[in-house]
Amino acid sequence: AKPGGSVAFAANLRGEIRLMSNITIGKDLSIRGPGAGNVSIMGESEFNVVLVEPWASVTISDLAFTGTDQTKGGYGILMNEGTLTLTNITVSGNKTFSDSGGISNFGGLNHVYSRGGTLKLVNCNISANESETDSGGGIANWGGSVTILNSRISHNFSNVGGGIFNSGGTLTLSNSTVSDNAADYGYGGGIYNTDGGTLMLSNSTVSDNSAVYGWGGGINNGYIEVQNVPVTGTQGGPITLIDSTISGNTALDGGGILANADWPAHIIFSTIYGNTATREGGGLAIKTYDSRKPSQVEIRNTLVAGNHAPTSSDVKGTLISDGYNLIQDVSGAIFIPNKQHFTDVSVNAQADMRIDPALSGSLTQVLALLPGSPAIDQIPLDACLVNGTSTDQRGVKRPDGYEHTCDIGAYESSY
Repeated sequence: AKPGGSVAFAANLRGEIRLMSNITIGKDLSIRGPGAGNVSIMGESEFNVVLVEPWASVTISDLAFTGTDQTKGGYGILMNEGTLTLTNITVSGNKTFSDSGGISNFGGLNHVYSRGGTLKLVNCNISANESETDSGGGIANWGGSVTILNSRISHNFSNVGGGIFNSGGTLTLSNSTVSDNAADYGYGGGIYNTDGGTLMLSNSTVSDNSAVYGWGGGINNGYIEVQNVPVTGTQGGPITLIDSTISGNTALDGGGILANADWPAHIIFSTIYGNTATREGGGLAIKTYDSRKPSQVEIRNTLVAGNHAPTSSDVKGTLISDGYNLIQDVSGAIFIPNKQHFTDVSVNAQADMRIDPALSGSLTQVLALLPGSPAIDQIPLDACLVNGTSTDQRGVKRPDGYEHTCDIGAYESSY
């Protein structure tokens, strides 16, 4: 194909393509397959499947990349140093020795080309991939930009960042699910964000991920301890969660989220429910490398309830309330300035929160508020519109119907 041209697979082609060497793409190109369920591409044990060079802009759609066991190498089955867009792609059942079992994206300081390291996933399935010794079971981003839309990252495994590892880059997820991933070393079962990386999560679900020997079952913002002493050389970055659900994740500390207090964290209109920590902070644990610095963790219009831990079942650490939150068990929380915001809703720690414990919906599943939930109709209209958001995680208008109040958390009820 000429630069800027396209390659189209025959529409009736079926089966598996086994490569004898990797595919290196050094020019602008569009590749369209016959459907991810129809044709899959597999590599051998000594090389990656696809490498996009820094100066190339490539679009690949309607294909699967499955079953490559790259035991002698690393850095992802798909490696991007340029601009790569994946649409309707499946990357599943692959294994590398190190650094991302599925996709690696390199940008920033990793090469001299400012254009490089831009990765976009649309309607993709990244599942059951494994990085045997290192970071990012499904996806690893090293200093580049990754945007994930309408996609599922599930059942991946690595030592750090079971689903996604983001180091010094920008990671944006919208209308996507990160679920059932695991980090063996215990640093971010679903997502691990570090080295100044930026994480933005909107209308998405992080559920049933595990970091059972460490920190942040769902999300870990760059925090590691060795024998209960923080490892100061590893740091997080700014994170934002809007209209998102964090549910069913497990870890040593911070079953749902391990927030690094040294970096800004904004959690807005989100639900943190049903997560478990074996030590503290079942829903949200807030840690710091320097206790002399004020916490930069802020939550607003957020529901934190039904989490489990021997101590501080819902929240452990110091945080800022921007108002209209409902934290069921506040015993482990320290609010700046040492008190809960006056608009936050108080409930008994043993109260029935009337939350359906089962996730429901399609790609981004949510936890429904049942009739009588204390989170319903608690936010006045002037506090319902935050950062331009006017709907809940499902896209339901907030407030619903003719009401003048909206609900706390990621779900807007019709009751």
